[in-house]
Parts: sequence; C-alpha cells; structure tokens
Amino acid sequence: MSAESRGTSVVIFDIDGTLTDSIGRVVSTLKRCGTGFGAPEPPDAVCRSAIGLSLKLAVARCYPESSDEEVSRFTDEYRRIYNEEDRTKPAQLFDGIESMLSELQKAGFALALASGKSRRGVNEVIRNSRLDRFVSFSSAGDEYPSKPAPDMLEAVADHFGADPTRCLMVGDSVLDIAMGINADMRTLGVSWGAESRKKLLTAEPDEVLDSPYDMTPEFVSGLFE
Repeated sequence: MSAESRGTSVVIFDIDGTLTDSIGRVVSTLKRCGTGFGAPEPPDAVCRSAIGLSLKLAVARCYPESSDEEVSRFTDEYRRIYNEEDRTKPAQLFDGIESMLSELQKAGFALALASGKSRRGVNEVIRNSRLDRFVSFSSAGDEYPSKPAPDMLEAVADHFGADPTRCLMVGDSVLDIAMGINADMRTLGVSWGAESRKKLLTAEPDEVLDSPYDMTPEFVSGLFE
C-alpha cells in the first residue's frame, strides 16, 4: 500500500437514523410484518435495538418465538410493506446532512455507506436522496455478515486502499460502534437516530454528536489526530 493510500481518510455512514429520518418507519414496519400474521406485537425498544442488523436477523430478534419459516414469511412481508411506503413517500435526509456531506467532500474526505439494508434498499436511498453526489462506495447488509461483524467496513477500506486507522464509522446504534471497533476504525455515535447519547456511550465510541451541524471537517480531522 502506498504512502498516499495509507493517508486516505474515509468517513463511512450508516443510513437509517444516521443520514435518513427513517427510524419511525423501520420500527412501525417491524411491528406490522409479524402482527399481520397473528404474532405478538414486539415492544418499540426491541424493534429499535434490531435496527442495523441484517433484515432477517432483525425480524428474528423482534419475533423470537417464531419458527424459521415464520421469520422468513415476516421478512418478506417487511420488504413488501417498506417498499410500498418508500415508493409513495421516500425517507428524507435529516436537516443538515446534505451540507455536512458537501463540506466533508470539499475538505477531501472519501465518503461511503455501510448499512444493514439490502443492496436494493441501499440503492433506493442513494437514488432518492441523490447521495451519489457525495458517496462513491457502499456495502449492504445482504452482501456481508451482519453488524457488528467488521466485514462490510473492511470492504470499504479495501475499496479505497485506506488503512483502517484512517477510517471513521458514523452511526446511531451500538451495533454501528461495535462494528467500527471490530474493524479497528475510529467511531462516532450520533444521537439523533435510534439510540440515545447515554446508550451510545456504553459502546465506547471516540465521540458522540447531537447534531449533523456539529460534524464539521475540522471536527472529523481532529478524530484522526
């Protein structure tokens, strides 16, 4: 690896609850996908804790008493409900996200995505939110082992030829932080999504931010020092 590639700094973002204001929709869909078949309704807290897992694992966490066959049926129903709603009203970026991404890009950071969403779901978000203006690589939950395994982050680092210590994982859940730590990367929790600042701190990220407007190029550069 060249000295130039070792110096590449990559900022990797989760999607749901980090870039897009979609947590309410994800929780609602997790609750509906099984209850429509007569399964007991899972608590909101359980649904929120499943966000970031690959879809089948998330559904299984919300419906732990269900058989593998039922979980597969609920997973298909989740996709149907979510995709139907997403076609009529796509999830929006949080206020401040677009300007934050633009400033990071102008400052020379490479930007990427690492999401528990399927490849189809990731591509839908990229298209609907025009994230291809900023993001040049993404890894999806159906392509690699589920968070907190480091594989999807390792794929990002490999793509850019970047040393893991020059990569920052940004996410709104303890799964995101654990994945970043497992990949030997810097980690940043954001409290505007699925989990609170207090919960995020239990995962021991390098920092936690409460607003996208606080994620300036200067702040990010400081995390690599």
